[in-house]
Amino acid sequence: MKKIIHAKVKFVKSFLCLSLLFSACGKKEDPALPKYKESMEAYTSEIINLSSSLDSLDPSSEESVSKLLKTVDELAATLHNMAALEVPANYADAGTIASEAYDLMNDSAALYHSAYDSGSYDEDSAVLAKQQYEYSMQRVSAIGEYLMTAE
Repeated sequence: MKKIIHAKVKFVKSFLCLSLLFSACGKKEDPALPKYKESMEAYTSEIINLSSSLDSLDPSSEESVSKLLKTVDELAATLHNMAALEVPANYADAGTIASEAYDLMNDSAALYHSAYDSGSYDEDSAVLAKQQYEYSMQRVSAIGEYLMTAE
């Protein structure tokens, strides 16, 4: 749980710094950058909301499994859309990192389904699913870090 919270905090800080980067003065701005920035902020907000939903799940609730599966599917879809964004030329590697984040989240969602859909709990699949989720969130943070350092 602490790792997820730490990853979220790092993620939020990265995108706050990203906002500062986009608002920097004195540089000629790529005309595609404002639309990309707006889209990234929207996807970031959605990812944070979905991730918070995961954290707030009550494991003792009868509905927790269905909510978990629905939320990881929504995260995968959001990351898919984020990865499909047209990335400004100066930030091309951000698209690659976003694709990696989507692939990892898609794997996580499939593993969570595998862990719970069979009618019995598969702990190995659940552990791997959580790991893939964390790796995906690390990639999302890496996008912010990359965009801060890209010229």
